[in-house]
Amino acid sequence: MGIVRKYQGRHDRSERAYRLALRLAKQHLSDGHPLFACLYHNLAGLEHARGRYGLAEPLARNGLAMRERNLGGSHPEVGRDLAALAAILDGLGKHEEAESMHNRALRIFEMRGGRSERREIAHALGNLATCLHLMGRPEAVEVARKAATMQIEVMGAKHPEVEATLANLAVMERSDPRHLTA
Repeated sequence: MGIVRKYQGRHDRSERAYRLALRLAKQHLSDGHPLFACLYHNLAGLEHARGRYGLAEPLARNGLAMRERNLGGSHPEVGRDLAALAAILDGLGKHEEAESMHNRALRIFEMRGGRSERREIAHALGNLATCLHLMGRPEAVEVARKAATMQIEVMGAKHPEVEATLANLAVMERSDPRHLTA
């Protein structure tokens, strides 16, 4: 219910569902159970959606640490946790650390290389491009182009994520003097 309520924009109800699930898990499961990492990841995502990055960060870090202990450092779920934490760090203005997390997530997804990972790679590239742009790094434009190309291949040109990436790319190109014409 937490996920459904989050996507309905009913964040208070989503949080109540997650907190109830967390209480029940603490009563019935051992500390290292994989469900905890999932719950912390989802609670962090909820706080991210609310724009409450300071509350999201410790939840995301906790979930990532648990997932790495349970699955190792190269599992796709670890990559998704890294990508989520990187987005939170970007929201907090911690772009250098976020860049490191974006790149680590990309390496994990690229190791797998399947169709679902191509979508993850494309998404991670788009987020990395935004992070680089926020730091004023000129390579942001090329990374965004690569993300857009891959997203179009994987999701189709009309997908909302592709449209968002193309809009971000346009902003990046307009703000990069190397891409301006007289």
